Amino acid sequence: MRVCFFVTCLADQFFAEAAADAVRLLRALGVEVRFPRAQTCCGQPAYNAGHWDEARRMAAHTQEVFEGC
Repeated sequence: MRVCFFVTCLADQFFAEAAADAVRLLRALGVEVRFPRAQTCCGQPAYNAGHWDEARRMAAHTQEVFEGC
């Protein structure tokens, strides 16, 4: 089994240990964990600030990155 792990800014900033634990657990279960190099911000901050067009572009990029993973 393979998963593509999306490292969100929220996890990175506030829950880094939980994210690392999730990766360790998946690997311990024999799951291949991938981190797409092209992943960027998902667009949530832009969305929250009302910048709809920018949020859509960022979300579309994220979708493309993970579809190819």
